Amino acid sequence: MKIRLVNHNDIPKWWALSREYDCYVKEIVSDLTEWYDGNDTSPAFDAYIQSKIKKSEAFIAVDALDNCLGIIAVSVNNNRITFFGISHTGLVYITFPIWRI
Repeated sequence: MKIRLVNHNDIPKWWALSREYDCYVKEIVSDLTEWYDGNDTSPAFDAYIQSKIKKSEAFIAVDALDNCLGIIAVSVNNNRITFFGISHTGLVYITFPIWRI
C-alpha cells in the first residue's frame, strides 16, 4: 500500500469511492443532490475535489496496481478532516513471514 497526494487522474476514483457510500447516506438523507451538486452554502462535489487537489489537502491510499483503497481530505485552515472514505471494493493483502525452526 502506498499513500500519496490525490491528483487529477484520481478524480474518477474519488467519485467512485463516494458513490460506494450512497446507499448508507440515503438511509438518513433521501436526496443526495446537494452533496454532489452543492447549494448556496456548499460547493459542488467537483469544485470541492478540485479545491482539495489544488491545495494539496487530499491523500489517497492505493495498492500496487494503483487501485483506490481509501481517500482522506483535510482542511489545514480549520484543522479538521473534511472527507474520509475506505473502499469496500479495494483488496488489501497482508503477508506475514514464515519462520522456520
